Amino acid sequence: MRCVSCDALLNDYESTRKNLNNQFVELCNDCLADAGMDDILLLDRPDLKHHSDDRTTFEDQGIVDLTQDNFNALEDEYDDFCEDDR
Repeated sequence: MRCVSCDALLNDYESTRKNLNNQFVELCNDCLADAGMDDILLLDRPDLKHHSDDRTTFEDQGIVDLTQDNFNALEDEYDDFCEDDR
């Protein structure tokens, strides 16, 4: 998978990052930080994160540490939120 902004190859950590609609973000760490997406909640896989992925502090940007249990719980909360909004 490649970054949709700069066409760089995404590593495993970058390529698994998703938004709350479960769609891949498809941005490398540099482009994500440069895009100012600090007010958007994103889901990631911290088990795939390497030291080289620490260009910025993603926790400060609203990116959630995502284990399978956390993902399932967050997905359930999001589904409930969407149902309440209808």
